[in-house]
Amino acid sequence: MKKSCLLAPLLLPLLAWAQTIEIQANRDTYCYACGEPATFRLCVRDAQGACINTGKLQVTLNNFGSTQMSNLIFDLSQATTVTSVGTLNEPGFLKCNALFKADKTYTATCAVAYDPEKIKPGSTRPADFDAFWDDAIKKLDAEVPLDPRVERLDAYSNERHTAYRVSFATF
Repeated sequence: MKKSCLLAPLLLPLLAWAQTIEIQANRDTYCYACGEPATFRLCVRDAQGACINTGKLQVTLNNFGSTQMSNLIFDLSQATTVTSVGTLNEPGFLKCNALFKADKTYTATCAVAYDPEKIKPGSTRPADFDAFWDDAIKKLDAEVPLDPRVERLDAYSNERHTAYRVSFATF
């Protein structure tokens, strides 16, 4: 497994948690080679965790940018679990957005990586980049205590993983 994909199973599922929409990629690593299809499986869950069978689920795939690969609307009375398939032909991230309207609007997002170790910067690094961030970090360290906090999120944990909210103080 590529080193750049090792954290993907830990970080990318965080993007998929919404109050009632569950999104899972068909690969546990959430990493793909360019051109390989990624299948997202989606289900809108009720308060008891069961997939609901009413309403419409809108699913959009894009490249975290201006290119939209698909925009589909699924009738949940026809299937309670739906799939959307997409791919990227160049290194980057494929994002699956889901939207469901009921008593309020629910959204969820999940993303997969395509050859992430081959992603190239979109522009050249500014000459003052390191100095700017070194100064900002020194100022933060001097003015704000770190105050790290870790909170277990049982609602988003299961037998495969445990979820935590991690936060630090800032300006």
